[in-house]
Formats: sequence, structure tokens, C-alpha cells
Amino acid sequence: MRLMLRRCYPALFGFLVPAVLLHAQVETFNEEWRWVHFTTESGLPSNHVTDLVETKDGTVWVTTSQGLAWYNGFQWNVVNGSHEIAKWNIHRLDVVSNDTVLIIAGDGLFISTKNSFHRLPLNEISDAVPFLEQGLMVAIWSDPIKPDRQLGCSV
Repeated sequence: MRLMLRRCYPALFGFLVPAVLLHAQVETFNEEWRWVHFTTESGLPSNHVTDLVETKDGTVWVTTSQGLAWYNGFQWNVVNGSHEIAKWNIHRLDVVSNDTVLIIAGDGLFISTKNSFHRLPLNEISDAVPFLEQGLMVAIWSDPIKPDRQLGCSV
């Protein structure tokens, strides 16, 4: 019996010590100091955020009911010209490359970096997704049931 207990001690010790250490490392995420509430006072174009993504370079982007903004770690920066998307329902915000995002709003397709915002000359966009490096796959609607055609374009 003692021999059996001696063999069990290492196994028991091996299970208990990691369990105790894991319990000691548990952090509570509901502590007030961990959270920040961003508003228009923080630089957001609107208090109604509709989508959020993080680009590969670590920049956080949001679409709001009044435009597009990115966070530099201290404040939100509104992208010039992005108030145009406020006219439509925003369907998608997606990462295209290190510092570029794609926005589908209404039936339009928009591309933005921190310094530029423009609409691509395509209408009746139903969906678009990043495709390969620096490319997009775009679905264009011609009838409400199915996409008419798909095309690829470079950004």
C-alpha cells in the first residue's frame, strides 16, 4: 500500500500544483480600471458603433453611424470624407491589408487608410471580401435573389 502511495504522490503533486498556480493567475475582467468607455468626447464620430476590426499593424478601426475612425492608442481619429457612409446602412467592415480597411455601405464599396477614403467606382455591391494580397472579390447584385457576377479587383 505504501509503495502505491509513493507512486501516486508525484502524480497528485503534478496535478495539484498547476491547478493552484492557474487559480492564482486568474484575473477578473470586470474590474473598473480595465475598461474605457469611448464616446464622441474621445474623438468618435458618433456614440453608435456599428463594427470594429483590428488591422495587421495593430490599428483598431470602427464604423459608426456618422463615419469611420481609427484609434492611435490615445484618441480616435475620424477619417476625412468618411461621413459619406453615414447615408447608408453599413454592412461590412473588413481588413484588406496592413493599414487598409474595406467598408460596404448601402450598395457602395469604400476603401480607407488613415490618410485617405474613397469610393470604388462600382455600384450594386452585395458583398466583398479580401482576396489574395492587395485584392478583393466583389459580388454585384442585379436581382435580389442571386448575384449577377463576381469580379476581382486590386486595391
